Amino acid sequence: VLEHVESPSQCMNEMYRVLRPGGLVLVTTTNRHRFSARGINDEFTTPFFNWLPGLIQESYVHRQLHFEPALANMTERPAVHWFSFRDLCRLGRDAGFARFYSTLDTRTLDGAIVSGNVVKRFLQRSPFLLRTLQRNPWLRSLALTQIGQDCMMWKRAGS
Repeated sequence: VLEHVESPSQCMNEMYRVLRPGGLVLVTTTNRHRFSARGINDEFTTPFFNWLPGLIQESYVHRQLHFEPALANMTERPAVHWFSFRDLCRLGRDAGFARFYSTLDTRTLDGAIVSGNVVKRFLQRSPFLLRTLQRNPWLRSLALTQIGQDCMMWKRAGS
């Protein structure tokens, strides 16, 4: 629910505080860069909402809260924060986390990949592509636009 809270940075700071040294936290949220050909974003009924500039998103949130609740499926607390994998890493760094891993980074060539996402299913069938995406920064970043909603964060031992 990180996209729905008042202050994502306060939430991240609290996660860091309560996690034991050497522990891991998995943050899963709405992926700002995920593309849908029809513009579906699972939060707002406005097509391609997650791709709109921040100021326009804020204007839609204002409209939803004050005039048209149906814009966000009648919720009282719409998703007002939209994150990319990079945004999650930045929040984690600011809170004190030391290392960051995506779904892509935690997969092995023989490990199961969660079904339900076309990209993940494709990677499961193509070990060469998985290896390439894990090692090539340009291709990894491209893949994270579609599967970058999960970020595993590691707290240093002794922190």
